[in-house]
Amino acid sequence: MDVVNFASAWYSLRMTQGCEEVPGDERFGELLLIARKRAGLRQLALAKKVDVDDSYISRMERGVFTPPSREVAVRLADALGINDEEDRFAFLLEAGVARRERCAGVKNW
Repeated sequence: MDVVNFASAWYSLRMTQGCEEVPGDERFGELLLIARKRAGLRQLALAKKVDVDDSYISRMERGVFTPPSREVAVRLADALGINDEEDRFAFLLEAGVARRERCAGVKNW
């Protein structure tokens, strides 16, 4: 399985599309899709690992979603193998469950 370099994908997406041009929900959706594909998971498999409906995964990837709770976002990161502190922080930040000033201990909060 490829290592998911989420922070790099996040930075690249922001630089190529511009932060202001891409709504946060769509950025998170695109990054979720990238991470899921790099992890080699189908939407249904990811949904089962995270204990959510597969239609919710689909809606998140399309940018049509209710933002995930912190618990679901952390389970998504775990299931996708996003363990690097920087990558995990970028993922949780885009999911809307992390704040820029809180970087330490992203594994457990």
